[in-house]
Amino acid sequence: MAKNENYDIPKIKTIISDIFDVEVMHTDLIIEQLSGGTVANVTKLKTASLTTASQSIDFPLVIKTQKKWERLTIRIAGKGNMI
Repeated sequence: MAKNENYDIPKIKTIISDIFDVEVMHTDLIIEQLSGGTVANVTKLKTASLTTASQSIDFPLVIKTQKKWERLTIRIAGKGNMI
């Protein structure tokens, strides 16, 4: 399970507010790492939100974080091929 400080809670509240057309007062997160690889990390956020009308909204969000991909080019001396 990841830590909450890596996620912008106010932005997540805004996203949920926009999706459901309500004003969200408070949001808690449960964070689950779905996959982590060389190119990207995929994380599932289970949100538990409370609206200004005391409505509870539980909603999953999936976030893909793309990592910078650096390529290594190797040339063999005297050959035009790249590995």
